Amino acid sequence: QRTVLTDSWGATTYGYDLAGRLNTASYPDGSSEALRCVAVYVRERPAGQMRQNIRCKGENMELKLGGAWAVRDGVIAGTWTEDTYSLAGTLNGQAVPAGFDIKATSTFADASVSVRMSGCRQDIVMAFSQQVDHLKMALHKC
Repeated sequence: QRTVLTDSWGATTYGYDLAGRLNTASYPDGSSEALRCVAVYVRERPAGQMRQNIRCKGENMELKLGGAWAVRDGVIAGTWTEDTYSLAGTLNGQAVPAGFDIKATSTFADASVSVRMSGCRQDIVMAFSQQVDHLKMALHKC
């Protein structure tokens, strides 16, 4: 259960508590901080539409990631936002047997996003075209 963010400064790693909640960030300079995260998914009408909000906060770091998308005949289309850094873009992709393969685009960077689901676990891997190498999240809820 680990999240890793790698950029030009090095790797930032994220730790989880026994309940699977993100609770720490360790930075390349050796410092660390406690984090609290909440992920909320809401099914929208008409059928096949979804909203997602992921909020993480620590003493020095905050992330407010949101998305809204629709799935029709296995095709995904929608938008995403990151409110802390005022970023936004589009989502396009395909449903696959265990999740989704999505391309997220913006003026900041493009990312290939792989979402895989199994039981109580959701694994998200984002590979960016620039600025940040990758971001991995493991979300648990049961």
